[in-house]
Amino acid sequence: MRKATIGALVVLSLWGATSWQQQQSLPQWSVVLEHHMMNGTEQFSRMPLFTPQKAGLYRVSGYCSAIGQYNESGWSFSLIWTEAEGGGTNSAFVSCVADSPSPSQSNITIFSPTPGEPVLLTAESSGTGSSTYNAAYTIEQLQ
Repeated sequence: MRKATIGALVVLSLWGATSWQQQQSLPQWSVVLEHHMMNGTEQFSRMPLFTPQKAGLYRVSGYCSAIGQYNESGWSFSLIWTEAEGGGTNSAFVSCVADSPSPSQSNITIFSPTPGEPVLLTAESSGTGSSTYNAAYTIEQLQ
């Protein structure tokens, strides 16, 4: 009984000592924009998606699929931004061909856009332009 009581006191003491310590949280990615277009048929150039309000790291992932006659047409999507600290213009890209065996996904791109300047999206067709597209982008910020 004595050993059990001492063991319980040790456990309670350790729990009490560690529960007062401040928990340190790790940075987490938080979604700031999810944009999707279904059954799209129109091209557009430099459509503003969002404007970052503060400097930081962001990441983007993209997806597209095209529906139409196999290999006759396709779509390309570019996300365009101005890098912070005078880094120039940069972009992330995803393209898809009509009725290909699998949809296209972009690599995840980490970037640091200039606060106050919009991040833009462009869609361009290729080939006959007879296909429709489904496309999606997700932009996250490290917080």
